[in-house]
Amino acid sequence: TKLKPAIRANDTQRLNKALNHLLTSYRRHRARIDSLVANTVAAQDDLSSASLWAVSVISTLLGALALGLAGALVTATWLLSKHVLHPLAETADSMKRMAAGDLNVGSRASDRSDEIGTMHEAMQVFHRSLEADRERESKQKHVVETLSGALDKLAAGDLTARITEHFDET
Repeated sequence: TKLKPAIRANDTQRLNKALNHLLTSYRRHRARIDSLVANTVAAQDDLSSASLWAVSVISTLLGALALGLAGALVTATWLLSKHVLHPLAETADSMKRMAAGDLNVGSRASDRSDEIGTMHEAMQVFHRSLEADRERESKQKHVVETLSGALDKLAAGDLTARITEHFDET
């Protein structure tokens, strides 16, 4: 506020005094600004270091989590394969072989209490049924052969042909 009147009055001494006062104020203000800038830069550096540390820790944790999840996925896949998929494939193969007439199939799922164990029990029922059918078929074939033999003798004129064998009713 002293600078304008000194300029209007063309008073060099007052003008120099006002300029010196203004320069001193400017330097004080500039020193405060420089200090504030230096403090801000230091705070930014601290914040940057803290952020870098946080990013590093979070990245490490996320990597560990990803590895843990991958391990859990591999373990779950292995367990599923071992306890479900392989027994199912084995049971399906045994069923196909039984359907094709192979009664010498076995299964390792006999002690299971889940669906695969139930399928194994059903296969055992099928197995027993097929064995019974084969036995009946064999007996029936024997009866047919015996009857055919006796009938062939009768047809050939041998009226003494007799069937003395007793057949089971099963």
